[in-house]
Amino acid sequence: MMRTSSGFALRFPVTLAVAGMVAVAVPKGGLGAPSENLACTLLTEADAAEIMGGKVESTSRDENKEYGHASCGYSFVGFKSVTLNVWRLKTEQEGVRRLQSVEKDSKADFKEQMNIDVTVRRIEGLGSSAVWVFTEGEEPRISQLDVVKGRYRLLTNVFGVSDTLGISKKLAQRVLAKLP
Repeated sequence: MMRTSSGFALRFPVTLAVAGMVAVAVPKGGLGAPSENLACTLLTEADAAEIMGGKVESTSRDENKEYGHASCGYSFVGFKSVTLNVWRLKTEQEGVRRLQSVEKDSKADFKEQMNIDVTVRRIEGLGSSAVWVFTEGEEPRISQLDVVKGRYRLLTNVFGVSDTLGISKKLAQRVLAKLP
C-alpha cells in the first residue's frame, strides 16, 4: 500500500486491485462481530445488485483487522463493479482529519504516483463529511466517494456506469442507514 507524505494510505491501490482480493468466510452475526466482514454485512449482494441494476457475477472480500479495515467488491457483466471499504475509527474526528487529507492531498498524490489528474469535490448531505475524488474521461477512471459517519469511514468505488456519483451516493446512503 502506498502512503502520502503525511503518512495516510492512498485509496487508489485498493480501487485498482479489486480482482486480486482474497476471499474469506463471512459467518452470520450481528453488526461488528469480530469474525465477520463488516463491508459485506453493510453492502450485501442484494443491495449491490439492486443499486447497480444487474446480477452479481462474483464477489471479493478482504480484511485487515490490525487496521480495522474490511472491503467487499461485487462484479457484474460488462466490466461493471462496486467496492465498499470500511474502516472502524477511534473517533469521528480521526475520520474527518483523514477526509481533510484526502481533500488536500489527492490531486498531488494521483498526479505524482499515477500521472492522473483528478478532481476533488466536497459532497454535502452524506454522513458528517464526504469527499468525491474522480476523473473526467481519463483512463483508468477513478470514482471514489469517501464518507465519515461517527466512528466509521466508508469508501465506495464504482466502475462501468455513466453516473458514478449517483450510484456512489445510493450505495453510501444504503450503508449509512445500517450504521449505528
